[in-house]
This record gives sequence, structure tokens and C-alpha cells, in this order.
Amino acid sequence: MLARTTFLSHLNQPSTRFWLKISSVVLGLFWVSGYALAQLQQRHDSDVSLLVEQPLSQAQVASNTIQPTLAIITSVQRPHAPKPAPSAEIIQEPVVPETAVITTSTELVAAPAPVTLETSLAVSPSETLQQTVNFVTRPPVFVAINNDVITFEFSAQTAQQQTAMMRALARAMLTDQLFQEEQWLSTQPLNLQARPTLYRRVLDHRQEAVTTPIQAHAYAQFLIQRRMEWVERQGQRVAQIRIPLIQSNLPLVAQPYEPYVLRYANEFKVSPALVFAVMEVESNFNPRAVSRSNALGLMQIKDYAAGLDVYKKIDGINQMPTRSVLFNPEQNIRIGTAYLGLLYHEYFAAVNDPSTRSALVIAAYNGGLNRVWPLFGNDMESAMRQVNRLSTAQVKQRIGQHHPSAETRNYLAKVLNTQAHYQAWLGRDAQPLLAAR
Repeated sequence: MLARTTFLSHLNQPSTRFWLKISSVVLGLFWVSGYALAQLQQRHDSDVSLLVEQPLSQAQVASNTIQPTLAIITSVQRPHAPKPAPSAEIIQEPVVPETAVITTSTELVAAPAPVTLETSLAVSPSETLQQTVNFVTRPPVFVAINNDVITFEFSAQTAQQQTAMMRALARAMLTDQLFQEEQWLSTQPLNLQARPTLYRRVLDHRQEAVTTPIQAHAYAQFLIQRRMEWVERQGQRVAQIRIPLIQSNLPLVAQPYEPYVLRYANEFKVSPALVFAVMEVESNFNPRAVSRSNALGLMQIKDYAAGLDVYKKIDGINQMPTRSVLFNPEQNIRIGTAYLGLLYHEYFAAVNDPSTRSALVIAAYNGGLNRVWPLFGNDMESAMRQVNRLSTAQVKQRIGQHHPSAETRNYLAKVLNTQAHYQAWLGRDAQPLLAAR
């Protein structure tokens, strides 16, 4: 009781009351400051949430403010906040290959189109490179393939190696895999037995078609010494060399398929003119064409007939090609040309005259093998003996008058007439290679 009385009397002293008031004011200020900070933090978190969730506006994209916005979002992330899961929207950093091939091709149809030499005329090769080449670290070689020119750009370091540049340029002129080529500086030998993709499309400084390694290397050396230019790409100097290409004589609608036709006609020993003629008559170069009998694609392949035959006899696969395969222009041309090769070099191999054999091949391609030979005998062997006794004109006449299908009767004359046109457009390239496979 005495202690309580002493404590109360102490509180009534003037100095004690002064310090109590000061303490109350200080505590009140601390409480107000803490409350204000809590409110500010809550509002700040709300603003950050809105910033992260709000999509970028068109104005932000146009004014190039995307990166600063992302930087702000990154700067306010909590140290212990869980990382967001990856999504399909995240853009990965490009992997820089040894070389970069840029093809600026335009599709002729909405279906799967071949990689072609056809390009947009509105974009020049230099503009294409300027717009497309965007790597932070440039690879040693860039290649842009256009309808009238192939543009090489070599890094400054690579340009100091003349032999390496010559090898890359010669490789472009001689390879049969132009659109699949990736290792332009490779020392691996090319398949010189195959017809180059750019066969007779490159004329050297003497205006002669480049067809041999000696010509290709000589022309490459000329281009390096006389035609090389230095240009700037993203602040780096690169050596630019262009290989001009001469125009194809083929109709525009056929040009995209020329590399494939020449490659597979050479492989299966068939006249390229015949392949083009069949393609034009069958589908008029429509890679998505479907007939009433379900023949598909450029060369109108039936999966259970020509497709199955090629897969079994040439590819060693006991199955039919799928629709997606037959709608692929390159694969369709490969299978159709391979089947023409089978008809010419295997099924009608016993026919002596090449022109007669070609007539039988064309009729069998359209109407079926087993509807052609019965026109000449009771079995295949006797039919071929009878064919060899007849002239080409007599064989054509019998097919044109006695084949059970009116379509096939008209088809033979139509393909032969069309083939003559392609024979003239292709020149000596159209001559059939009749050597046995």
C-alpha cells in the first residue's frame, strides 16, 4: 500500500508528466507511420499484379516499350516467389548454326509446297538478308537462295580464307541437295554422279554452263577476285558474293518442281520431259489434286497401285504411302518417276524399240499394266514378242483404238504431244537415259 502511494505521488510530479506526454507522442507517430507503410505496400502489390496481368497494348508494341515494361516486372519480383512455369509463349534464344540458309520462296498453293527457286520479286536479296539475318552472333556463312541469284555473305574472318569461300561457292553450283545443304564449308566430297540442282542454271565468266568441279572452282575464284563486295550487317563488315542464275525455259507453273524432276529422272533413268508431261496432263501441276478414283497429288498416284509397287520394289517397304506423303510434292514426284522407271526398265524391258516402250509405259501409267499387254497377247511373254513385231505407229494405233478405257486412248496422244513441248524447252536435258539400272 505504501509502495502504491509512493508511485502515484511520483507520477504527479511535473517532470514525470512531461516525459509521459513525450513518450505518448512518439508511440503515436510510430503507429501512424507503420499503418501508412502497410497501406502503401498493399497498394504497391496491387499495382504490380495489374502490371503483370495486363496485356501489352498496340501502342507499347509500336513505340518499342516492351523491354522496359518487362524490366519493371522483373525488378519487383519477390526473392522467394516461385518462378512461373514455362509456356508456349516464351521465345527461346536462337541456336546459331555453323551456317544459315535463307530461302525466300513463295508457295504456289496452300498445300505443302516444295522448296523452290521461286521468290517474291518485291524483295531484293540484300533486303531479304537485311530483314532476316538477326543473330546476335553471326555464323561464318549466310546463304539466300532466290530465283535469279544466290547470295553468299561470309564473315570477315571466313573471308580471309579464300579456299574456304571457293569451296562454299563451288558446292552451291554442284550439289544435288541445294536446299538441304547446311555445311557449306565442309570438305566432304559431293556426289558428282547426281545431277546438280542448278544444272545449266549457272553460266561462268566465259558464258559456259558450269557442270564440272574445275569449272566451278575457276568461276568461284573469279567471283572472289572480281565480284566480292563488303557490306555492313548489324555493325559488322561481311563479304558478299552473288552467283547469278539464268532463267529456266519451263513455264512458270512447272519451274518450282524442276529440281525434283531432274533429280529423280536422273536417278530412275526416265526422260524429264515425260515426267513433266505426265504431271501436266494428270494434275495441271496441282499438288492437292484428287481424282474420282482417289489418285492423289501432282502425278496422281494411287496408294494401292503405283505407290505400293514403288514402296515394295524400290524402297523395300511392305506398305502403302500415306495421303500426307502423296500430297508432298517432292515425294509424289519421286514415287511417280520411280513408277515410270519400273514400267520402262522392268515390266516392259523386253520391248526393243525405245519409242514403242515409251508408248506402252504411258498407257500403263494411266490405265494400269494389266490392261495394256492383253491388247497384244494372251500372256505377258507372248504379248511382248508380238509388240516387237510391230512398228511404234502400229502399237500406238492399237492402244488408241482398242484399249478398253476411252480416257487412256486419249491420254496417250495427249501426253506424247505435251512431252514434245517439254523436250524442246529442256533441250538435251530431256533425252531419256536408257542405261539399265
